Amino acid sequence: MAEDRIVFRAPRAADTLALGRALGVALGPWVAEGFVVDLRGDLGAGKTVFVRGVAAGLGLAPGESVASPTFTLARDHAVEGGRLAHLDAYRLDGADEFFAAGLDECLGPGQVTCVEWGERVTEALPAERLEVALEPEEGECEEPGDPNGPQGPRRLEARAHGARARAVLARWRALAEPRAATP
Repeated sequence: MAEDRIVFRAPRAADTLALGRALGVALGPWVAEGFVVDLRGDLGAGKTVFVRGVAAGLGLAPGESVASPTFTLARDHAVEGGRLAHLDAYRLDGADEFFAAGLDECLGPGQVTCVEWGERVTEALPAERLEVALEPEEGECEEPGDPNGPQGPRRLEARAHGARARAVLARWRALAEPRAATP
């Protein structure tokens, strides 16, 4: 049976980006069916940096860039084989507001959906999903000139909810093995 949980360490923003890229590659076979990544963490935890990596791993279209959807609630990106929906639920107060904003249209076949602040709208998300919590750890902050933004060490804990999510987690683990901290 595949693992339901894994913890990664990301000493620098570049490592958070690389872990996101590895997840994007791991998610490639599931774009057609649709897949949801529920991202959790405080402001500045590295969620958007992580999604930039996911987008790169999914084959973000040339010339596109990934920015935080905080003020727009959603951003849509072309990737190989479909779309990447990047949502931000920070300003939403529960599932009712998620549905009222029409964000449920971003869930489903042909796309990977990354939901920042997913804990605010858990009831609106499918039971089958991958939950990734990003938390700062003790350590030195990077230089402010880093193109991915200043970031000290991070701990990323991923939990699989469902059989497909366990398969994605196993694939991600294999692609990112050198960064895995615990089984």
